[in-house]
Amino acid sequence: MDNIAIAWYKRDEYDKLLRVIIDKDSMPLNYDTWFEIATVAIEDLKNQGFDVKKIVVDVDELIEWCRVMKKENTAKNRALFVSLRR
Repeated sequence: MDNIAIAWYKRDEYDKLLRVIIDKDSMPLNYDTWFEIATVAIEDLKNQGFDVKKIVVDVDELIEWCRVMKKENTAKNRALFVSLRR
């Protein structure tokens, strides 16, 4: 069974996340909508046979990682950040 790491954001940090990401238009504008979409996506992946691991993202750590790695805060780089924290 394949493992998939999924970024999991905390409600109290979601607005902060939206303020610091480059591709804000790729994310829902509120936590409840994001939560609903993420939950459905995880269930769908599990139903396909994937072992899904939620990786809680600390937004400050993400910001620092992007700075140190000289990467823009985009979906692609957030996925890389999460994959390195498995």
